[in-house]
Amino acid sequence: MFRELLNEWSGVWHHFPDYPPSQLILLGTGFILWVAAYYFIIKGVRKWKIVEIPMVVVALDIGWEFDWAFLLKSDLGLIFNIGCAVWFFMDIFINIYTLKYGKKLVTNNAIKKYYNYIYLFILIGGALLTFFMKETAEDNGLGIVSAYLINIMISSLYLYQLVTFPELRGKGFSYLVGWLKGLGTGAITIAVYLHWSHNPFLITICTVVLIMDIIYLYLYKNYKPELLQENAV
Repeated sequence: MFRELLNEWSGVWHHFPDYPPSQLILLGTGFILWVAAYYFIIKGVRKWKIVEIPMVVVALDIGWEFDWAFLLKSDLGLIFNIGCAVWFFMDIFINIYTLKYGKKLVTNNAIKKYYNYIYLFILIGGALLTFFMKETAEDNGLGIVSAYLINIMISSLYLYQLVTFPELRGKGFSYLVGWLKGLGTGAITIAVYLHWSHNPFLITICTVVLIMDIIYLYLYKNYKPELLQENAV
């Protein structure tokens, strides 16, 4: 019975041939780099009491991870579910810290007042959207479409936070995390280019995320708001 249950949820031997070794290595590399990014994010929060991932993304991320860890079946079976579970359990700490410290990066008083309710709404809504995207065949077998819809928010909001709080570079915002998330997503993006080259929507959103991640790394080292103020005068 246990073996039948394992086979039902894994499907590893059936689906692995659909992904050449090079693509599996890229997907695995992306996973490992994001695990490292989560580790250094948690380490940074404990030191600086700042959560650099925006609250909207934190709530969407853990909802996606919960769905793919425990509710949805993927093309890579149980091994993919286990990987998402690793992200999920690490993300629990990030979500707790977000509820504790996240308001520090909010400039609007109305959002601060209803911060926890907004978080809860996004958490539940995002989890439902991820689940039904897969169940209605709008997503692929690895949740890549919904993941990159969230990722485009990650990349854009990271840019917004950087230019809004440039003084937090090295004091809550980590250049190392920028590289880890950029390379992690980049590795998965290459796998997407190889495996889903027929999907122009997915290719476009991956390219947009890649460009924004590169811009973030450039601005992290080169953005000087004081020079912009001098030029404005």
